[in-house]
Amino acid sequence: MRTGYAEGKLKGDWAVFAKIAGYFAYKVLPEDREDFFHDSLVEMDKVKAKYEAKGKPLTEASLMMVASYKLRGYWWKRRYRLFGLNCNRCTIEQRRECQTKLPSECPKKRARLLLSLNKIIGDEDGDGHKPTELGDLIADDKAINLDAKLDARSILQRLPKRVVQIGYKIYAGIPLETEEKEYIKLWRIAHPSPFWRRRYAHLDGRRDHLDERILELLRKKTQGMTRSDLSTYLQVPVGELIPYLNPLIEKQQVIAVRRENTYGRSISPLLLIAGAEIPEEKVVKDESILELLSKEPQGVSRRDLSTRLQVPVDELKSHLNQLIERQQVVAVIRENTRGRPPSPLLFIAGVEIPEEKVVKIERDDRIRQAHFIEGWSIKRIKRELHHDKRTIRRAIQKVEQPALV
Repeated sequence: MRTGYAEGKLKGDWAVFAKIAGYFAYKVLPEDREDFFHDSLVEMDKVKAKYEAKGKPLTEASLMMVASYKLRGYWWKRRYRLFGLNCNRCTIEQRRECQTKLPSECPKKRARLLLSLNKIIGDEDGDGHKPTELGDLIADDKAINLDAKLDARSILQRLPKRVVQIGYKIYAGIPLETEEKEYIKLWRIAHPSPFWRRRYAHLDGRRDHLDERILELLRKKTQGMTRSDLSTYLQVPVGELIPYLNPLIEKQQVIAVRRENTYGRSISPLLLIAGAEIPEEKVVKDESILELLSKEPQGVSRRDLSTRLQVPVDELKSHLNQLIERQQVVAVIRENTRGRPPSPLLFIAGVEIPEEKVVKIERDDRIRQAHFIEGWSIKRIKRELHHDKRTIRRAIQKVEQPALV
């Protein structure tokens, strides 16, 4: 292995440094020669900078001493790394004595032998034992269970990526978002066996006489309960609750009332104890919508109607569409100066509709005059006239640039 640079490749002081470092590079191990050579060059440059700061000349003899000290430090570091011997504080006589002895015979008795954990321990006793690595023979209570680690890795690889990400967030104590909570809830219902059983292993006693506890809870809740409510109260997953509910429904001890949304999608049934009065499902009537709109001549949005009638907006849309087709309700489309347009304003038919509040014409004219005629920038218009940037752009884009007179 060739160490150093070709002749003429380095110039100036670096050429002198490379010449002297080459004398000592072959006194270290072959695998360390290249590193030792470059370290020596850097060390010589540092020493030269110190001499120049003091105004002293640095001769080649001094550079030879720098390289010799670097070589001595190399062998000291290697001895400390392999045998734990630090000879920096030893006298010259002690160092000369150690040169004729093995590292284990050091007078300080601080030598240590480093062994690889992958060293193969053979069958020296002839007992027929298979060769084993040294690391497998060391007793350690905190050793990694490789079998469990491999099992966990294989399980994580089979799970969906989103489930794994949610699991890491739960393990780190990071609060989950609403979408993540809903996703993991549905996933646990679809896959109840391997994870929920472990989570609720300490609640096995609570599963005893679960059918009796379900009946007792439904007797107290006369308005009925959903499966999700039962799961929350009993602290049992929905997937494990269904096998107990189905026999009770077949024996007619529990009644399952099916419910439907106005837009057709079925929802979970309402569970009632046998003999309980089935409550009438709350239905939105057209008369209630018309009565509320007649009391509000200024108009009502769909969100306000949903809040006052306590009905979801999706269920309210189907009734409103029919009333609008029959011209009993008027929907006035509103415009917004920024962002997406808001929902329409609803009025009862025959009521005088107030004029929609729009941007003043004078304001738009003043913005266009400042921009096109006076040459103001949008930032200056915002600063001087106190308007929002979106309002300014909207006014500018309405018409083309007027002709200058």
